[in-house]
Amino acid sequence: MAAENNLTTKEKLGTAIAVDFVSQFEYNLNRLVEALGITNRIPLRAGSVIKQYKYKVTPPAGDGEVAEGDIIPLTEVSRELARSVELNFKKFRKSTSIEAIQAHGYEIAVTQTDQELIRHAQRKIRSEFFGFLKEATEDVERADGGTHLKAESLQAAIAQGSAAVQDVLDMDMTPVVMANPFDVADHLAEGKISSNGAVFGLNLLSNYVGANIVTNKDVPKGTIYVTAAENLQIAYADPNGDIGQAFDFVTDATGFIGIKHSSQDDRLTEDTVLASAVTLFPDVLDAVVAVDIEEAVEEAVPVP
Repeated sequence: MAAENNLTTKEKLGTAIAVDFVSQFEYNLNRLVEALGITNRIPLRAGSVIKQYKYKVTPPAGDGEVAEGDIIPLTEVSRELARSVELNFKKFRKSTSIEAIQAHGYEIAVTQTDQELIRHAQRKIRSEFFGFLKEATEDVERADGGTHLKAESLQAAIAQGSAAVQDVLDMDMTPVVMANPFDVADHLAEGKISSNGAVFGLNLLSNYVGANIVTNKDVPKGTIYVTAAENLQIAYADPNGDIGQAFDFVTDATGFIGIKHSSQDDRLTEDTVLASAVTLFPDVLDAVVAVDIEEAVEEAVPVP
């Protein structure tokens, strides 16, 4: 007898689970993208090279001092290649044995371990992004020589960093601040900003300083990175298309990640394969500024 229509099969359940995991990955990554204010999403083919640039100004002798009537010498402004990043797939595979499923149940053995695999992939994307920022701010060939600005509080650091980014880009912009969560917690705990109860925590600080603030442990404590939302990009290779035809990945509309579940009958294992090629990066490296928070130390007053 033929199977009934709309029968719920193992394959359909596997696809449904994969869709759920894709949605979790996209939701968490999109939250970071939205917090950073990134609007420019660039779909590329895997293997594409992303080029990051910095500006260089070479003034002539006199640097603007020109005698009356003399020809004004040229100041050279060049855009130089600073860094190239190849967009490659990060690939992960997890295999769960029949014994593990029997001992711990499908939810723990497969579903929860899949969630941890996705979190690991997300952490790699975030860590790579904050690594880009660190490298950009420490480049000795920058106009500022890779020197960090200094400020006596988080609020002052945000103001200094925003002004420095504005000076580089010279355009209307939305400042984006990346800070260690403990620096933000310390600042809020000191009660330097009061609230009417409508907003609190990170939203209170963001509204007060007029910048998007993102906290992450990959930012060193005592230092913030500041840039503009308009200077940030996200590039990704879509697992759909030819790749999707070959491997039958489950993806969502944005195409940030591909996931596939399959049963290996010859080994009696349930396999999860995950592939993503996503990178967040600043376009102009000089427009990423680091500010160190160095609170003023009060000198001891001698007792008469």
